[in-house]
Amino acid sequence: KLLLERGANVNHAERETGSTPLLRARDGPSDDIVDLLLMYGAKVNAVNKNKDTPLCLAAARGRERVVESLLENRANVHLVGAGLPPLMWAVMSGNVSVVRQVFRAGADVNGKGNAGINSLRMAEVLGHTEIVELL
Repeated sequence: KLLLERGANVNHAERETGSTPLLRARDGPSDDIVDLLLMYGAKVNAVNKNKDTPLCLAAARGRERVVESLLENRANVHLVGAGLPPLMWAVMSGNVSVVRQVFRAGADVNGKGNAGINSLRMAEVLGHTEIVELL
């Protein structure tokens, strides 16, 4: 927080990976860090060199609070991350709450990305029956 208060660039991208603090924060121990970065103007739809987005990474890890914060700050539910849409990442996490959040935010259940199958089919393949019923 002190660095941000003193003018640190909240959107500084690492040279090697292209990751911004927001892209890295999804692995942190505190969801409050994401809120702080967003409050200071972090780009909610930042993309690194792997084509990851904050929403896709948070959804993939089942980070409910982070996904909620990103969606509240207008994260794009259609922006594909590393070849897959956010809903697909959420389905693969198996976290029903995260799937519900992304789906209710307008994600396309038929979006396939490079998986070749849609999110509903992925849920079936993975045996996530509650997610299948939701979608």
